Amino acid sequence: MKPEESIRHLKAAQLMLLGKDNQPISDLYYALQDGVDAIEEKTRTVKVVYLCDKNKPDCEKTMCGEEFCCHTKDVNHAINFEKVTDEDTGEIVAYVEKKPDQEEEVHHEDS
Repeated sequence: MKPEESIRHLKAAQLMLLGKDNQPISDLYYALQDGVDAIEEKTRTVKVVYLCDKNKPDCEKTMCGEEFCCHTKDVNHAINFEKVTDEDTGEIVAYVEKKPDQEEEVHHEDS
């Protein structure tokens, strides 16, 4: 079961434990909330932003604010990451952070 489904089931069970005045009628209500909180904590994600190349055509400049915007959530427009492609398929297999003085392209080698 996916985390979202588990949370939905726990919240549905909580609703059954509310009285007419929307107050919990059992301590089980709070135990279910602890379960919801635990699942949400485990599935919480951290957002990552990158220095932007400022070439994203559909950029709404919301990361930093208008003309001063210099960050992006889209790794395809990160200035300090290189796409690594599979030589046979041409598919992107990874993004590798470049060293400040790194100029050459990164290639994927089969091991």
